[in-house]
Amino acid sequence: MNCIPLIMIAASTLSAINVDVETLDGRTMHGELRQLSADEIGLRTSVGDETFPYDSLMRVDFPGEETSPESGGALLQLADGSRLEVKNFILENRKFIVTSQNFDLFEVPATALRMLRLDGDQRSFDKRWDQLLEEKILGDAVVIRRGDDLSYQEAIIQSIIDGKASIQLDELEAKIPLSKMAGLLFYQRNNRKLATPICKLELQDGGVIFAGKIMLDEQLLQIESVSGGKFAVALAALKAIDFAAGNIIPLTDLSPDQDAWTSFIPSNLSRDQLSLIYAPDVRTGSAAQPLELSLAGEAKSFANGIALHAHTELTYLLPEDVRQFYAFAGLPAGASGPLQLTITADKTVLVDQVLDENQTSLDIHGDVRGARRLKIVVDFAGNGDLGDRVYLCQPRLIK
Repeated sequence: MNCIPLIMIAASTLSAINVDVETLDGRTMHGELRQLSADEIGLRTSVGDETFPYDSLMRVDFPGEETSPESGGALLQLADGSRLEVKNFILENRKFIVTSQNFDLFEVPATALRMLRLDGDQRSFDKRWDQLLEEKILGDAVVIRRGDDLSYQEAIIQSIIDGKASIQLDELEAKIPLSKMAGLLFYQRNNRKLATPICKLELQDGGVIFAGKIMLDEQLLQIESVSGGKFAVALAALKAIDFAAGNIIPLTDLSPDQDAWTSFIPSNLSRDQLSLIYAPDVRTGSAAQPLELSLAGEAKSFANGIALHAHTELTYLLPEDVRQFYAFAGLPAGASGPLQLTITADKTVLVDQVLDENQTSLDIHGDVRGARRLKIVVDFAGNGDLGDRVYLCQPRLIK
């Protein structure tokens, strides 16, 4: 994963902060944050000190309680998808600046702006705002509420000072109170390419920043968003650092290019009826029943994965920029197999293993650079169909 943040701090200057760390290989660790260096995080746990390279991490969670945004504010969205609640702001000299007790620095170039939504409490307009963001508007725009709908008028947004937006419409220049608007849209080229974020920062007040660089200076996190915004926020305002965002693709987010399955014994049942037994069972999200495996003698539950009955073949077209494939695979508790699991990246074999009572689980890590297709096959390995399945848990592609 090409994701090495620029973080430097001496352990001696860092006050005691306990964090939870989740790694790519499925481990979770709790400990005192001791170090954030150029390429790793250091923890002091109950069993001693341990370090984790950033390219081995999924997520780091910080302590604290979620807070509500200040009332009377607005929702700011940047070109890179960052979303922040703001209050006491100006747009002047091509810079959007916010003064806030939550930020020591909040400065965004006008070129990074996408939306300033002033009707933050009117959630009935969420869908309409999403539609406006998708429309091909060829310039800046002022958004006005008209009854139960929103409409827009293209105009050049010059500045926002003292609660008024200075705009230019053809030869007309005007200052419009923000209270008269639903919000503002800022022009972004449809073909604009932004770098992949190194991580997603989640704030306690619900804000999200997609970071291109982060640097820790004592208790203050210096951030540069992918689109160029600059922020400085106290660690106390930080909820999590998500290293998976933009760099990890869950296989369950992709639709297979080919999906073939057959029952062991021919049946007169319809294919729809047979699919309840034999079709791949994709589990994802908090509402889905988790898959459970025994890894190193310890039961572990996974909210994301696929249950595969023999005989099944799944083929996925791989994105061009992925480098690694990770997953845990195994038989559920009580199953003895045997079942054959084969995973290939084009002609390269990543896994070719019989899962049975002697080998119930696997930790899979394979190089998929340059491959076009990932093929997963679960087949019988003797004893016919005993109703067993292979659980492919937390399958993910790493950029």
